[in-house]
Amino acid sequence: MKPRQSYISLLLIALCFALNAQEKTDLLTVESITFSGNENTNLSFLKKVIACQEGMPLDPNLLELDIQNLKNLPSVIEAHAHVDTADTSLRLSFTIKERKTILPIVNLGTIRTNFWFALGASENNLRGRGDKLFAYYQNNDGRHAGQIQLEKFRIRHSSWGAGLNVYHWSSIEPLYFEEGPVDYNYDNTGVGTGLIKNFSVRRNVLFGLTLFREGYTQRADQILTKPPGPEQFTIDKLLSKIQWNQNELNYHFFYLTGYAFNLTYQNVYSFNQPTPFNSFECRLKVFYMPDKKSKINLAGRFVFGMSTNDNSPFAPFVADSHVNLRGVGNRIDRGTGQLVLNGEVRYTLEHENNWAAQAVVFTDFGTWRSPGGSLADFFDVRQFRQFVGLGARVMYLKIYGATFRIDYGIDIYNFRQQGFVLGLGQYF
Repeated sequence: MKPRQSYISLLLIALCFALNAQEKTDLLTVESITFSGNENTNLSFLKKVIACQEGMPLDPNLLELDIQNLKNLPSVIEAHAHVDTADTSLRLSFTIKERKTILPIVNLGTIRTNFWFALGASENNLRGRGDKLFAYYQNNDGRHAGQIQLEKFRIRHSSWGAGLNVYHWSSIEPLYFEEGPVDYNYDNTGVGTGLIKNFSVRRNVLFGLTLFREGYTQRADQILTKPPGPEQFTIDKLLSKIQWNQNELNYHFFYLTGYAFNLTYQNVYSFNQPTPFNSFECRLKVFYMPDKKSKINLAGRFVFGMSTNDNSPFAPFVADSHVNLRGVGNRIDRGTGQLVLNGEVRYTLEHENNWAAQAVVFTDFGTWRSPGGSLADFFDVRQFRQFVGLGARVMYLKIYGATFRIDYGIDIYNFRQQGFVLGLGQYF
C-alpha cells in the first residue's frame, strides 16, 4: 500500500472511532442527581430549580445554567457540579455552599423636617423551600405603620404559587392645591392575596387582589391660615392587578450581571365613587461588569408609570427618599405619571473571605406629570428632580442581603435639598 493511501486509511479509521465515540456520548443519560451541602434547603426544591433531570441526556449548556440558577438562590452562595460516567449513563452531583437567609430589616432616612425608620425581619428560604416571609414596623415622623407578607414558591408540586399580604401604612402626606400645600395624616390599611403562575425559575405572572381603606385627616399645624381641601374623609377600595416578572439576573457573590424586568397593570375600584382608576408601570434593572476580574459593577434602574389623569391632589406616583430619589424626603411631590432613572457605579474596596466593602457614586433623576397635566410635563425643567451623591456598602456574605447601606444625596437644582438614606440591602 502506498504511503498516501495508508495515511488516508488511518484517517478514515480514526474518524470512524471518533464518530462511534460521539454517538456513544450522545446516548449518555443522567442516571442519578445528588446534592451535598444542603443542610437548610429542601432537596425537592433544589430539583425544581435545575433543568437537568434524571433519564434525559446531559446538555452542557443546561448544566452551566443550572449552576448559575443555584447560585441565584438566596440560600446558596456557591455551587459546583461534578459528572461521573459509567458505560451508557452518568451520575450528576451538585455541591452547594449555603448561607443564612434570615435577615433583620433596619432602614432609616433623615432630611430636614422628616425622619423615618423601619425595624423587622425577613426569611427568604422558609422551611427550606424558597418561600418568603417578612414583617416589619415603620415609623414615619411619629406615625406607626407595619406589614406582614408571605409568598409561597409552589403549591405542592404544581407550577402555581400564592401570596398573602396584610399591612397598615401611616404617614404625613403633603397634598398640593392651587393655594399651596396642605399636610394630612394619611392611613392605608389593607389585606391582599395573589396567585403566581411559574413558567420557569426566571419567569412568572402574578394575579392579585387587595381590599383596603384609605383615610385622610387634615393636620392642625398648617402653613396656610385657611387651608383648602376636606378636613377628613375615608374611602374603601378594591385593587386588582396583573404583573409579569422576568428575572435574568446572575449572582456571583455580591456582583450582579444581567437584567430584571416587570410590567404591572392595576385597576382600583372605589366603593364611594363609581369611576374606576387605572395605572400602568414598567420597571427595568440592568447590571454590568466590564470583565470577571473587575472591581466595578455598574447598576441602573428605569421606572416609567402612567395612571388615570385625574386633576386631584391624591395622585399615585410620588417622589420619596426611600423609593426613588435619595435625599428628597418623604413623599414631597405627586403625579399621575412618572419617569425615574437611577444609576450607580459600585467599586469594590475590599473582598476578604466573608466580608466586602464598596464605594458608590450615584445619580437619581425623576420627572412627573402633574395631576390633570399633559405629557409635556415630563419635559418641563421645573418638574425635574435630580440628586447626586456618594455612598458606602459593607457586606457580610454568609447572610443573604446583609448589606449595610448609607447614601447622601444633594439636589443639583436646589443645594438646600439634601439628606441621608440608610438601610440594609442595596438601594435597588
